[in-house]
Amino acid sequence: MATSIFPWLHPSSRTSHVAGVCQWCKCQQNLTELDVTHTVYHHIIVSDKYKFLYCYVPKVACTNWKRVIKALEGSLASTDQEIDIYEIHRKNWTYLKDYDQAGIQHRLQNYYKFMFVRDPLERLVSAYRDKFVEHPEEYFGRRFGTRIQKMFRNGMWNILGADVTFQEFVRFVIQAKGYDLNEHWQSYNELCQPCAVNYDFIGTYENLEEDAEHVLKVLDVDKKVSFPRRQAQIYNKRTTREVLKEHLDGLPDAESYLRKLWTKYSLDYAMFGYGMPVRDAR
Repeated sequence: MATSIFPWLHPSSRTSHVAGVCQWCKCQQNLTELDVTHTVYHHIIVSDKYKFLYCYVPKVACTNWKRVIKALEGSLASTDQEIDIYEIHRKNWTYLKDYDQAGIQHRLQNYYKFMFVRDPLERLVSAYRDKFVEHPEEYFGRRFGTRIQKMFRNGMWNILGADVTFQEFVRFVIQAKGYDLNEHWQSYNELCQPCAVNYDFIGTYENLEEDAEHVLKVLDVDKKVSFPRRQAQIYNKRTTREVLKEHLDGLPDAESYLRKLWTKYSLDYAMFGYGMPVRDAR
């Protein structure tokens, strides 16, 4: 599998790299040119108390970041407190969309802005495993599972959308547009608009704990709250790269799918410095 140096770059080098790609692709440079109904306004969480903007990306530690924010707000005693994961996501969060244009501009210009990314394909596999294998939800089954089966099984589908294969999921994602672009497989560029929002810090999943600690120190809250530590490695537990390789190896004509996925997420790969996905030579 291809690797990336992006997670190990100095934070200023990461933001400079993104800015260079934005200049190269001539991407959106002014957030106010996007309608307030755009996805990005619904993904940037605002903390007026601590003056930061956090663009959450599903499957990139967003649950733990939401735990941190709840702990800072006082609705959790600490980030270690047991709480229903669905309660974390159901919270009535304050988003950038909740302000008028003057309020939006003030916060964009004066608040600390950050987001986190990971290898796009690792994130895609994580989304598939979470939503269709390990923790299948009725909503995802009925909304997406059934639709995927209808598209690729020639009438062999069930109303709960169970047993979607990874190949079917990938085929669906490759051609997904509009309402089919759920936040769990929507691109970083679309979710967080890094060319329109001048993020002060871009953290990475590969360097999660160190990068999270950096953010908390900058916000001067590292004495008030700590980022949840990853669970200790279980003996023989597969890494995210191994899980990704296993799923790619299970795809027939995998190189063709990889080329199509690369096209789908090419701007994310370029913007965040991840190498083009290739399978290991055998």
